[in-house]
Amino acid sequence: MPTIITKSGSLEPFSNNDIIAIIDAKKLHSTIVNKTANELQYLSEDCYYPRIADIYKELLALTQCNEADLAKYSKIRFKNPNWKILHDPKLTLLVLITQEFLKNNDTAAAIATVNLISLMFYSKLMHRYFKKYCNDNYFRAAYDRLSHNHLFRSKDTIGSSILYLASQIFKKYKPYLEKDDTDKIIAMIYEFRGRINQSLRSFAAKYYDIAESGGAIRLTREDLPEQKNLEKKFRQAADDFSKEICIYGTKDKQAEIDAQQISKFNRSLSKEYVEALSDIKHRELISLTAFLFLSTIQKTSNSTKLDYINETRKLMAVKASNKPVYFKKVLTQLHNTIVQEIGRWEYFDNLSVQSKGISRTFLAHYITISLYNFLHN
Repeated sequence: MPTIITKSGSLEPFSNNDIIAIIDAKKLHSTIVNKTANELQYLSEDCYYPRIADIYKELLALTQCNEADLAKYSKIRFKNPNWKILHDPKLTLLVLITQEFLKNNDTAAAIATVNLISLMFYSKLMHRYFKKYCNDNYFRAAYDRLSHNHLFRSKDTIGSSILYLASQIFKKYKPYLEKDDTDKIIAMIYEFRGRINQSLRSFAAKYYDIAESGGAIRLTREDLPEQKNLEKKFRQAADDFSKEICIYGTKDKQAEIDAQQISKFNRSLSKEYVEALSDIKHRELISLTAFLFLSTIQKTSNSTKLDYINETRKLMAVKASNKPVYFKKVLTQLHNTIVQEIGRWEYFDNLSVQSKGISRTFLAHYITISLYNFLHN
């Protein structure tokens, strides 16, 4: 444990708990999981710089700490004054939060926090390599021309690559985070940042080769202006929908009845789930769920309510995906948050696999049918 010289001149232990105080662990958990998922989905966009600053400010408030204490702590703990990344207050805070989650056996939140560290490194390096301007067409062309051995290509997307690196780092250094091993935590930071830098540096080199050659760039369907405009339209619709539920507290009785009948879910719990959704803290996940659904249903021309129902069934039947963020994954996060919030987690945990699926299916259908009614009324 690091030590600090107090005002009286004595040398005393300086622990993590002197820097952060987690009063509401559930809120911190949901904030990190939701914000990380939200940023990961935007990595599908060309030239996207993850927005870490706003998340950091929120985390400062939730952990009741300040930058001055974080800076003091990192200098005492990590030393190495010439390596600035060690003393980045954002990184220091995220490492401390990860350790606190591990102490409380909240592995899911600890992994989400390491994912956020990965996004932070990626964002900083994006600003380093694409300091003044990033051209969407060059960015897409550079990605298309990467070798299949490059991490960004071998893992299919940049988002999946970021998650992969984070999972590897977490698996390797989890024991040392739990033991609070300073030297190993420093090694983790060096390795983590270095591996992301290696991949992004070679990607940037490809980008600038294309930019300097001035060669014609073939636009893919995703690059077309009308596709970009459609995506913006979906994001706006999803945001308006989440506002209707979480801010105005609107509950769609018909959607509840339809979803309950389709899923054969318990009526009493159906009402509890719908009631619990009307809370501002769920807005990001509801908005993201709606956006991901709209991005899929667009392939169905003249979509009817039946199209929405069938598409929901199809999306909930997905076993796994190589995408870092997809409908079933985000819907499951929302579902689990709701179940915990209404105090039903122990009950849910004891259900059969089939019954757990029915519970999630109800929520999925309620949200997508509500979305259909919202857009068509």
